Amino acid sequence: AYGNLKLFLSALSASFAGHGWIVAATAPFDDDGWPFASFASVVDYTMLMALDEHYSTGDPGPIASEDWYEAQLDKRMAVLNAASTIVLIGNYGLDWVKGQSEATQLEFGEAMVAARDSGAAVAFDHASNNPHFRYQDTDGQHDVWFLDAVTAFNQIHAADPYQPAGYGFWRLGEEDPSILPLLGRPYNLPAPQSLKHIAPDENVNPAGEGEILWVESDPAAGARDLTFDVATGDIVDERYTVLPTNYVIRRMGAASPKKLAISFDDGPDPEWTPQLLQILKAKHAPATFFMIGANMEAHPGLVQQVLAAGHEIGNHTYTHPNLADMPLAAVRVELNATQRLFETITGRSMRLFRPPYFGDAEPSTPREVAPLLAAQQQGYLSVGLRIDPDDWKKPDPDHIVNTTIARLQDTVRPGQVGLLHDSGGDRRRTVEAPPRLVDV
Repeated sequence: AYGNLKLFLSALSASFAGHGWIVAATAPFDDDGWPFASFASVVDYTMLMALDEHYSTGDPGPIASEDWYEAQLDKRMAVLNAASTIVLIGNYGLDWVKGQSEATQLEFGEAMVAARDSGAAVAFDHASNNPHFRYQDTDGQHDVWFLDAVTAFNQIHAADPYQPAGYGFWRLGEEDPSILPLLGRPYNLPAPQSLKHIAPDENVNPAGEGEILWVESDPAAGARDLTFDVATGDIVDERYTVLPTNYVIRRMGAASPKKLAISFDDGPDPEWTPQLLQILKAKHAPATFFMIGANMEAHPGLVQQVLAAGHEIGNHTYTHPNLADMPLAAVRVELNATQRLFETITGRSMRLFRPPYFGDAEPSTPREVAPLLAAQQQGYLSVGLRIDPDDWKKPDPDHIVNTTIARLQDTVRPGQVGLLHDSGGDRRRTVEAPPRLVDV
């Protein structure tokens, strides 16, 4: 197999050379049987995967302890040309739960959330120079090991005497943000003071299960104290004094996997909303209608009918804009105008909110979180969704039903809130779906 791979890499390099393109091949760090020098002779760069001392399907332990890392590095650099070698440094975490066969990989930010939520103290394991913590929850005993900017500095510091072509991180986008000042520096520099400060990253971390969303924490910087070995310049101890936080979205409302919460967006509509009300009444099935203010203004009687039938009504903005692209002042106007109109029509207030676009309802970036936070500050609970059969595309009713049921049974990314539409076009196919969904 290695021979065939070398032939492939050789052919690839020959083909790329005429275009000025490069070929880089990853290589396992701790595999003495790997033909390091042979493969390096036919590619432009070898990328050493300096991780996996302990891995997800093995026993808990450090991901790349310092002694292990330095021993493997010395062996590899004995046969590799440093000028064409990139050291790929791990920067992630693994969460082993006692009794489970495989650990969960964590981003650095997720490890920080787990430590903060569990009240666990992060310890710097002096046998490995890797950070570590344990905690207990309903899943069992968690054993978490991770790598951060301190481990990255120590590993770069150990490799700098070889002067490799460069360093990379596994995986980019999941790292401790304090790593960034370590990039592009001359060899053999001391640790920067910036390592003591941990900037909040740009990720949005979910916590819990369910599609009721609550912005639990805003981004806030963290801090750590460092202890240095004066002789070597290595960091020999770190203590997290403040755990950093990014946006954390608390997910709530998970119920039995056989239960489906049906919701309708974009109404009310004089043609389709009354038909759906009749169907829901016949099936004794409650639903939630997320209404657009402009449609409520045009059809106030339908708003009253939906409420009188015992259904929930939520705020879906006044004009259905993409809130992530709007100033927060405009977001507040959209919410307030719809709320005031609803109060005028019904004498009641709304407490549920769903942003008009899927990205905002399932936020993964700070830009998408901002509207939820603005709504939350006005007293709303945001309702996301994970079951979207795309009924707005007017598919066959069988597609709407089958897609909804399949998503309801998904155990990897479970969802129980289904999205349908009672306005915005021809909804006759949508109208056929609720009776069948209720009867399943």
